[in-house]
Amino acid sequence: MSFKNEVLETYFRNHVQMKCDETKKSVGIVMPVIDKILREIKKKDSRFTVQPVYAGSHWQNLKVERADEFDVSVILSLPETSSRCSDPLRCFGFDRDVDDPLKSIPYDLQIIRGPRSLPSPPPGYCCWKLQENESPPMPSWSNLTNMTFDGYLVPFLVKKQFHGLLNEAIRDLNLQKTVSMRGRVNGPALTIRIAQQGHFCIDVDFSVITEAFLPFPSEIQWPHRNAKWPSLEKVVDIRGTGVQTVAKKNFDWIISFLKAEKKLIENIDSDGGCRKKSHRIMKKLNEDVWCDTTSRVITSYCLKNILFWECEDSPYSEDWSVDKLSVRVTSMIERVKKAAQARSLPMYFNPAVNLLQDKDCRELDIAVKKISDFMKCPDKSFMKRGVLPISK
Repeated sequence: MSFKNEVLETYFRNHVQMKCDETKKSVGIVMPVIDKILREIKKKDSRFTVQPVYAGSHWQNLKVERADEFDVSVILSLPETSSRCSDPLRCFGFDRDVDDPLKSIPYDLQIIRGPRSLPSPPPGYCCWKLQENESPPMPSWSNLTNMTFDGYLVPFLVKKQFHGLLNEAIRDLNLQKTVSMRGRVNGPALTIRIAQQGHFCIDVDFSVITEAFLPFPSEIQWPHRNAKWPSLEKVVDIRGTGVQTVAKKNFDWIISFLKAEKKLIENIDSDGGCRKKSHRIMKKLNEDVWCDTTSRVITSYCLKNILFWECEDSPYSEDWSVDKLSVRVTSMIERVKKAAQARSLPMYFNPAVNLLQDKDCRELDIAVKKISDFMKCPDKSFMKRGVLPISK
């Protein structure tokens, strides 16, 4: 079942669109804190740069409802002798077993040499090898022990180092009354919460990315065969940004298309289309309907990739005219449902990566059931949120 455009437009105005004054105030609170913290971290460890990459939902005008989350990618400058490899020989691991690798990892774990080598990085991942003996290292990398092991740059150690620096910066800048660290998660982000009197709490997610221009890996065939979206001009521009790597898993770096995705989003509605609006409605429905009580098993990043696939399969401007809003939203909801049922959502830029690989199957089943119920009677959900009058 599809929706009437008027219903989705009302839902967008009342539940999705952000208030300009609130957003301006949030930015005014967050930006000085980010700048102070990164400058303080830079003083203690010059390998982390002051100027980050802003590429999250807020910066791309994809945020919904309120400006209470900001994504910041902090650049780790690597020595020129660093090399990316996909089939390393790494004979090390944690000093004790980790009960559930999908949950929080304690930072008191130590890395030790082991009898067996680690598995090769899975599709979409790689590792960094620092060639210490080929040339004099950068001064800041003269002591390699706190982020490397056996010459490999270890994501767990990088996040551990940045976590410590983040805590120290909050303390040394006397920000404890308004800024606090959130609980650890097993993922790329380290989160701080900013609490200002008279304003809602704001979370800032810091992730560490490498600064080293890497061309699109040869095994990644993008644009996809026979694809008519995006334009050739946009393709050339995107491929010119290369790829980055992000400290996500404990021992493997994920190959990230952070800047490529940012480029793809830029001017995506230059033809007056409704791509961003459709995506933002999807994000809010995700929060309100099928992931309302479970953990966010379908993430914002999953939905961004759903948007990209929808754009590729519906490449023409007329497919995204404002009168097609309900058609596009309905189609993307069906994509989410099918992906959850199949336990498979290929990453747009690298389809070898399944974005649902490590998701809880039970939670995916719950999401599928809720999507099915919603699509049978969407009016019930919209009435609950005051978008439609309650029928008598």
